[in-house]
Amino acid sequence: MIFSRVQDFISDAMYETNVEVLKSTLSKYINPLGFDMHTCVSIVDLTNPPPSALLILDFPKPWVERYIEQNYIEKDVIFRKAVRDMQAFKWQDVSYDDNMSHQIFDEAGEFGIKNGVTVPINLPGYYPATVNIIGENCDVSDEDYHAIHLISVYYYNAIIRIQKSKYADDFQEMDLAPRERECLHWVAQGKSDTDIGDILFLSPHTVHSYVESAKRKLHVSTRTQAAVRAVFCGLIVP
Repeated sequence: MIFSRVQDFISDAMYETNVEVLKSTLSKYINPLGFDMHTCVSIVDLTNPPPSALLILDFPKPWVERYIEQNYIEKDVIFRKAVRDMQAFKWQDVSYDDNMSHQIFDEAGEFGIKNGVTVPINLPGYYPATVNIIGENCDVSDEDYHAIHLISVYYYNAIIRIQKSKYADDFQEMDLAPRERECLHWVAQGKSDTDIGDILFLSPHTVHSYVESAKRKLHVSTRTQAAVRAVFCGLIVP
């Protein structure tokens, strides 16, 4: 039963090219399990997310605005556990041991956000992210949990596939010179211009020039954004 449900979702989502339709497809599968909301969010600063971050927030807009405005992400026990453990878990198994955690969940409950499953995902070359399947179901069975876990992972991969295709279309007529690719590869590894120069036997000034040229071609303002977009375009392998 579990794998039949998962296979049905995969079949429906396999060739989807529109994120909004994919969101509706996911809803069709989680609704019968007692969940009517979900998120797929990169682990980044939500008040100033980078352009390539995933920010799919299928939540009531007033709750999203309150969550960001109050900076609840820094106090959210679910988020902290996801970042710390990077393992899937049921919300019903999490201990809320401080007043702020209780306050956040009391407020979230006003919007039907009472329970869920969180699936952290860390794919090389992309920002770490979490998929959260959420609703009023306060008792997730082990069978449903396993189905949600598998569906969440595939959902994330489908979103990445769509986003990568989108970036590839945006930049299909742009290409990076071999040296620009090499420099961005090492930028993606966190290397400075001096470090990259030592690796490639170039001066830091020359490395900086290549990185700046790549930024212009990819229409981004920072070297990190250039590296991330180049990954999405398939121009470099991190």
